[in-house]
Amino acid sequence: MGNINLVEKKYFVLAGINEYRFQYFMLLENNNDIIYEWDTDTDEVKEFGTLFDFLKFYRQITICPITGEENNDFKELTTGRLL
Repeated sequence: MGNINLVEKKYFVLAGINEYRFQYFMLLENNNDIIYEWDTDTDEVKEFGTLFDFLKFYRQITICPITGEENNDFKELTTGRLL
């Protein structure tokens, strides 16, 4: 991504996965819903997709902390139904 000023671009972290090995963030100043993935091991940043793409991905990797099963509540929110 080059040298950008994260404060100026309003860097906003959505999630840290695998003990923050992968961080997913937005640049709010860009006024779009593009999510970026930062691999902290390789220090590589790439465009992940839209916020909706991230929510679908997060739904697939999320399990219920109580039952250990897939969390269907989140799945229902990301299947295209209006809230």
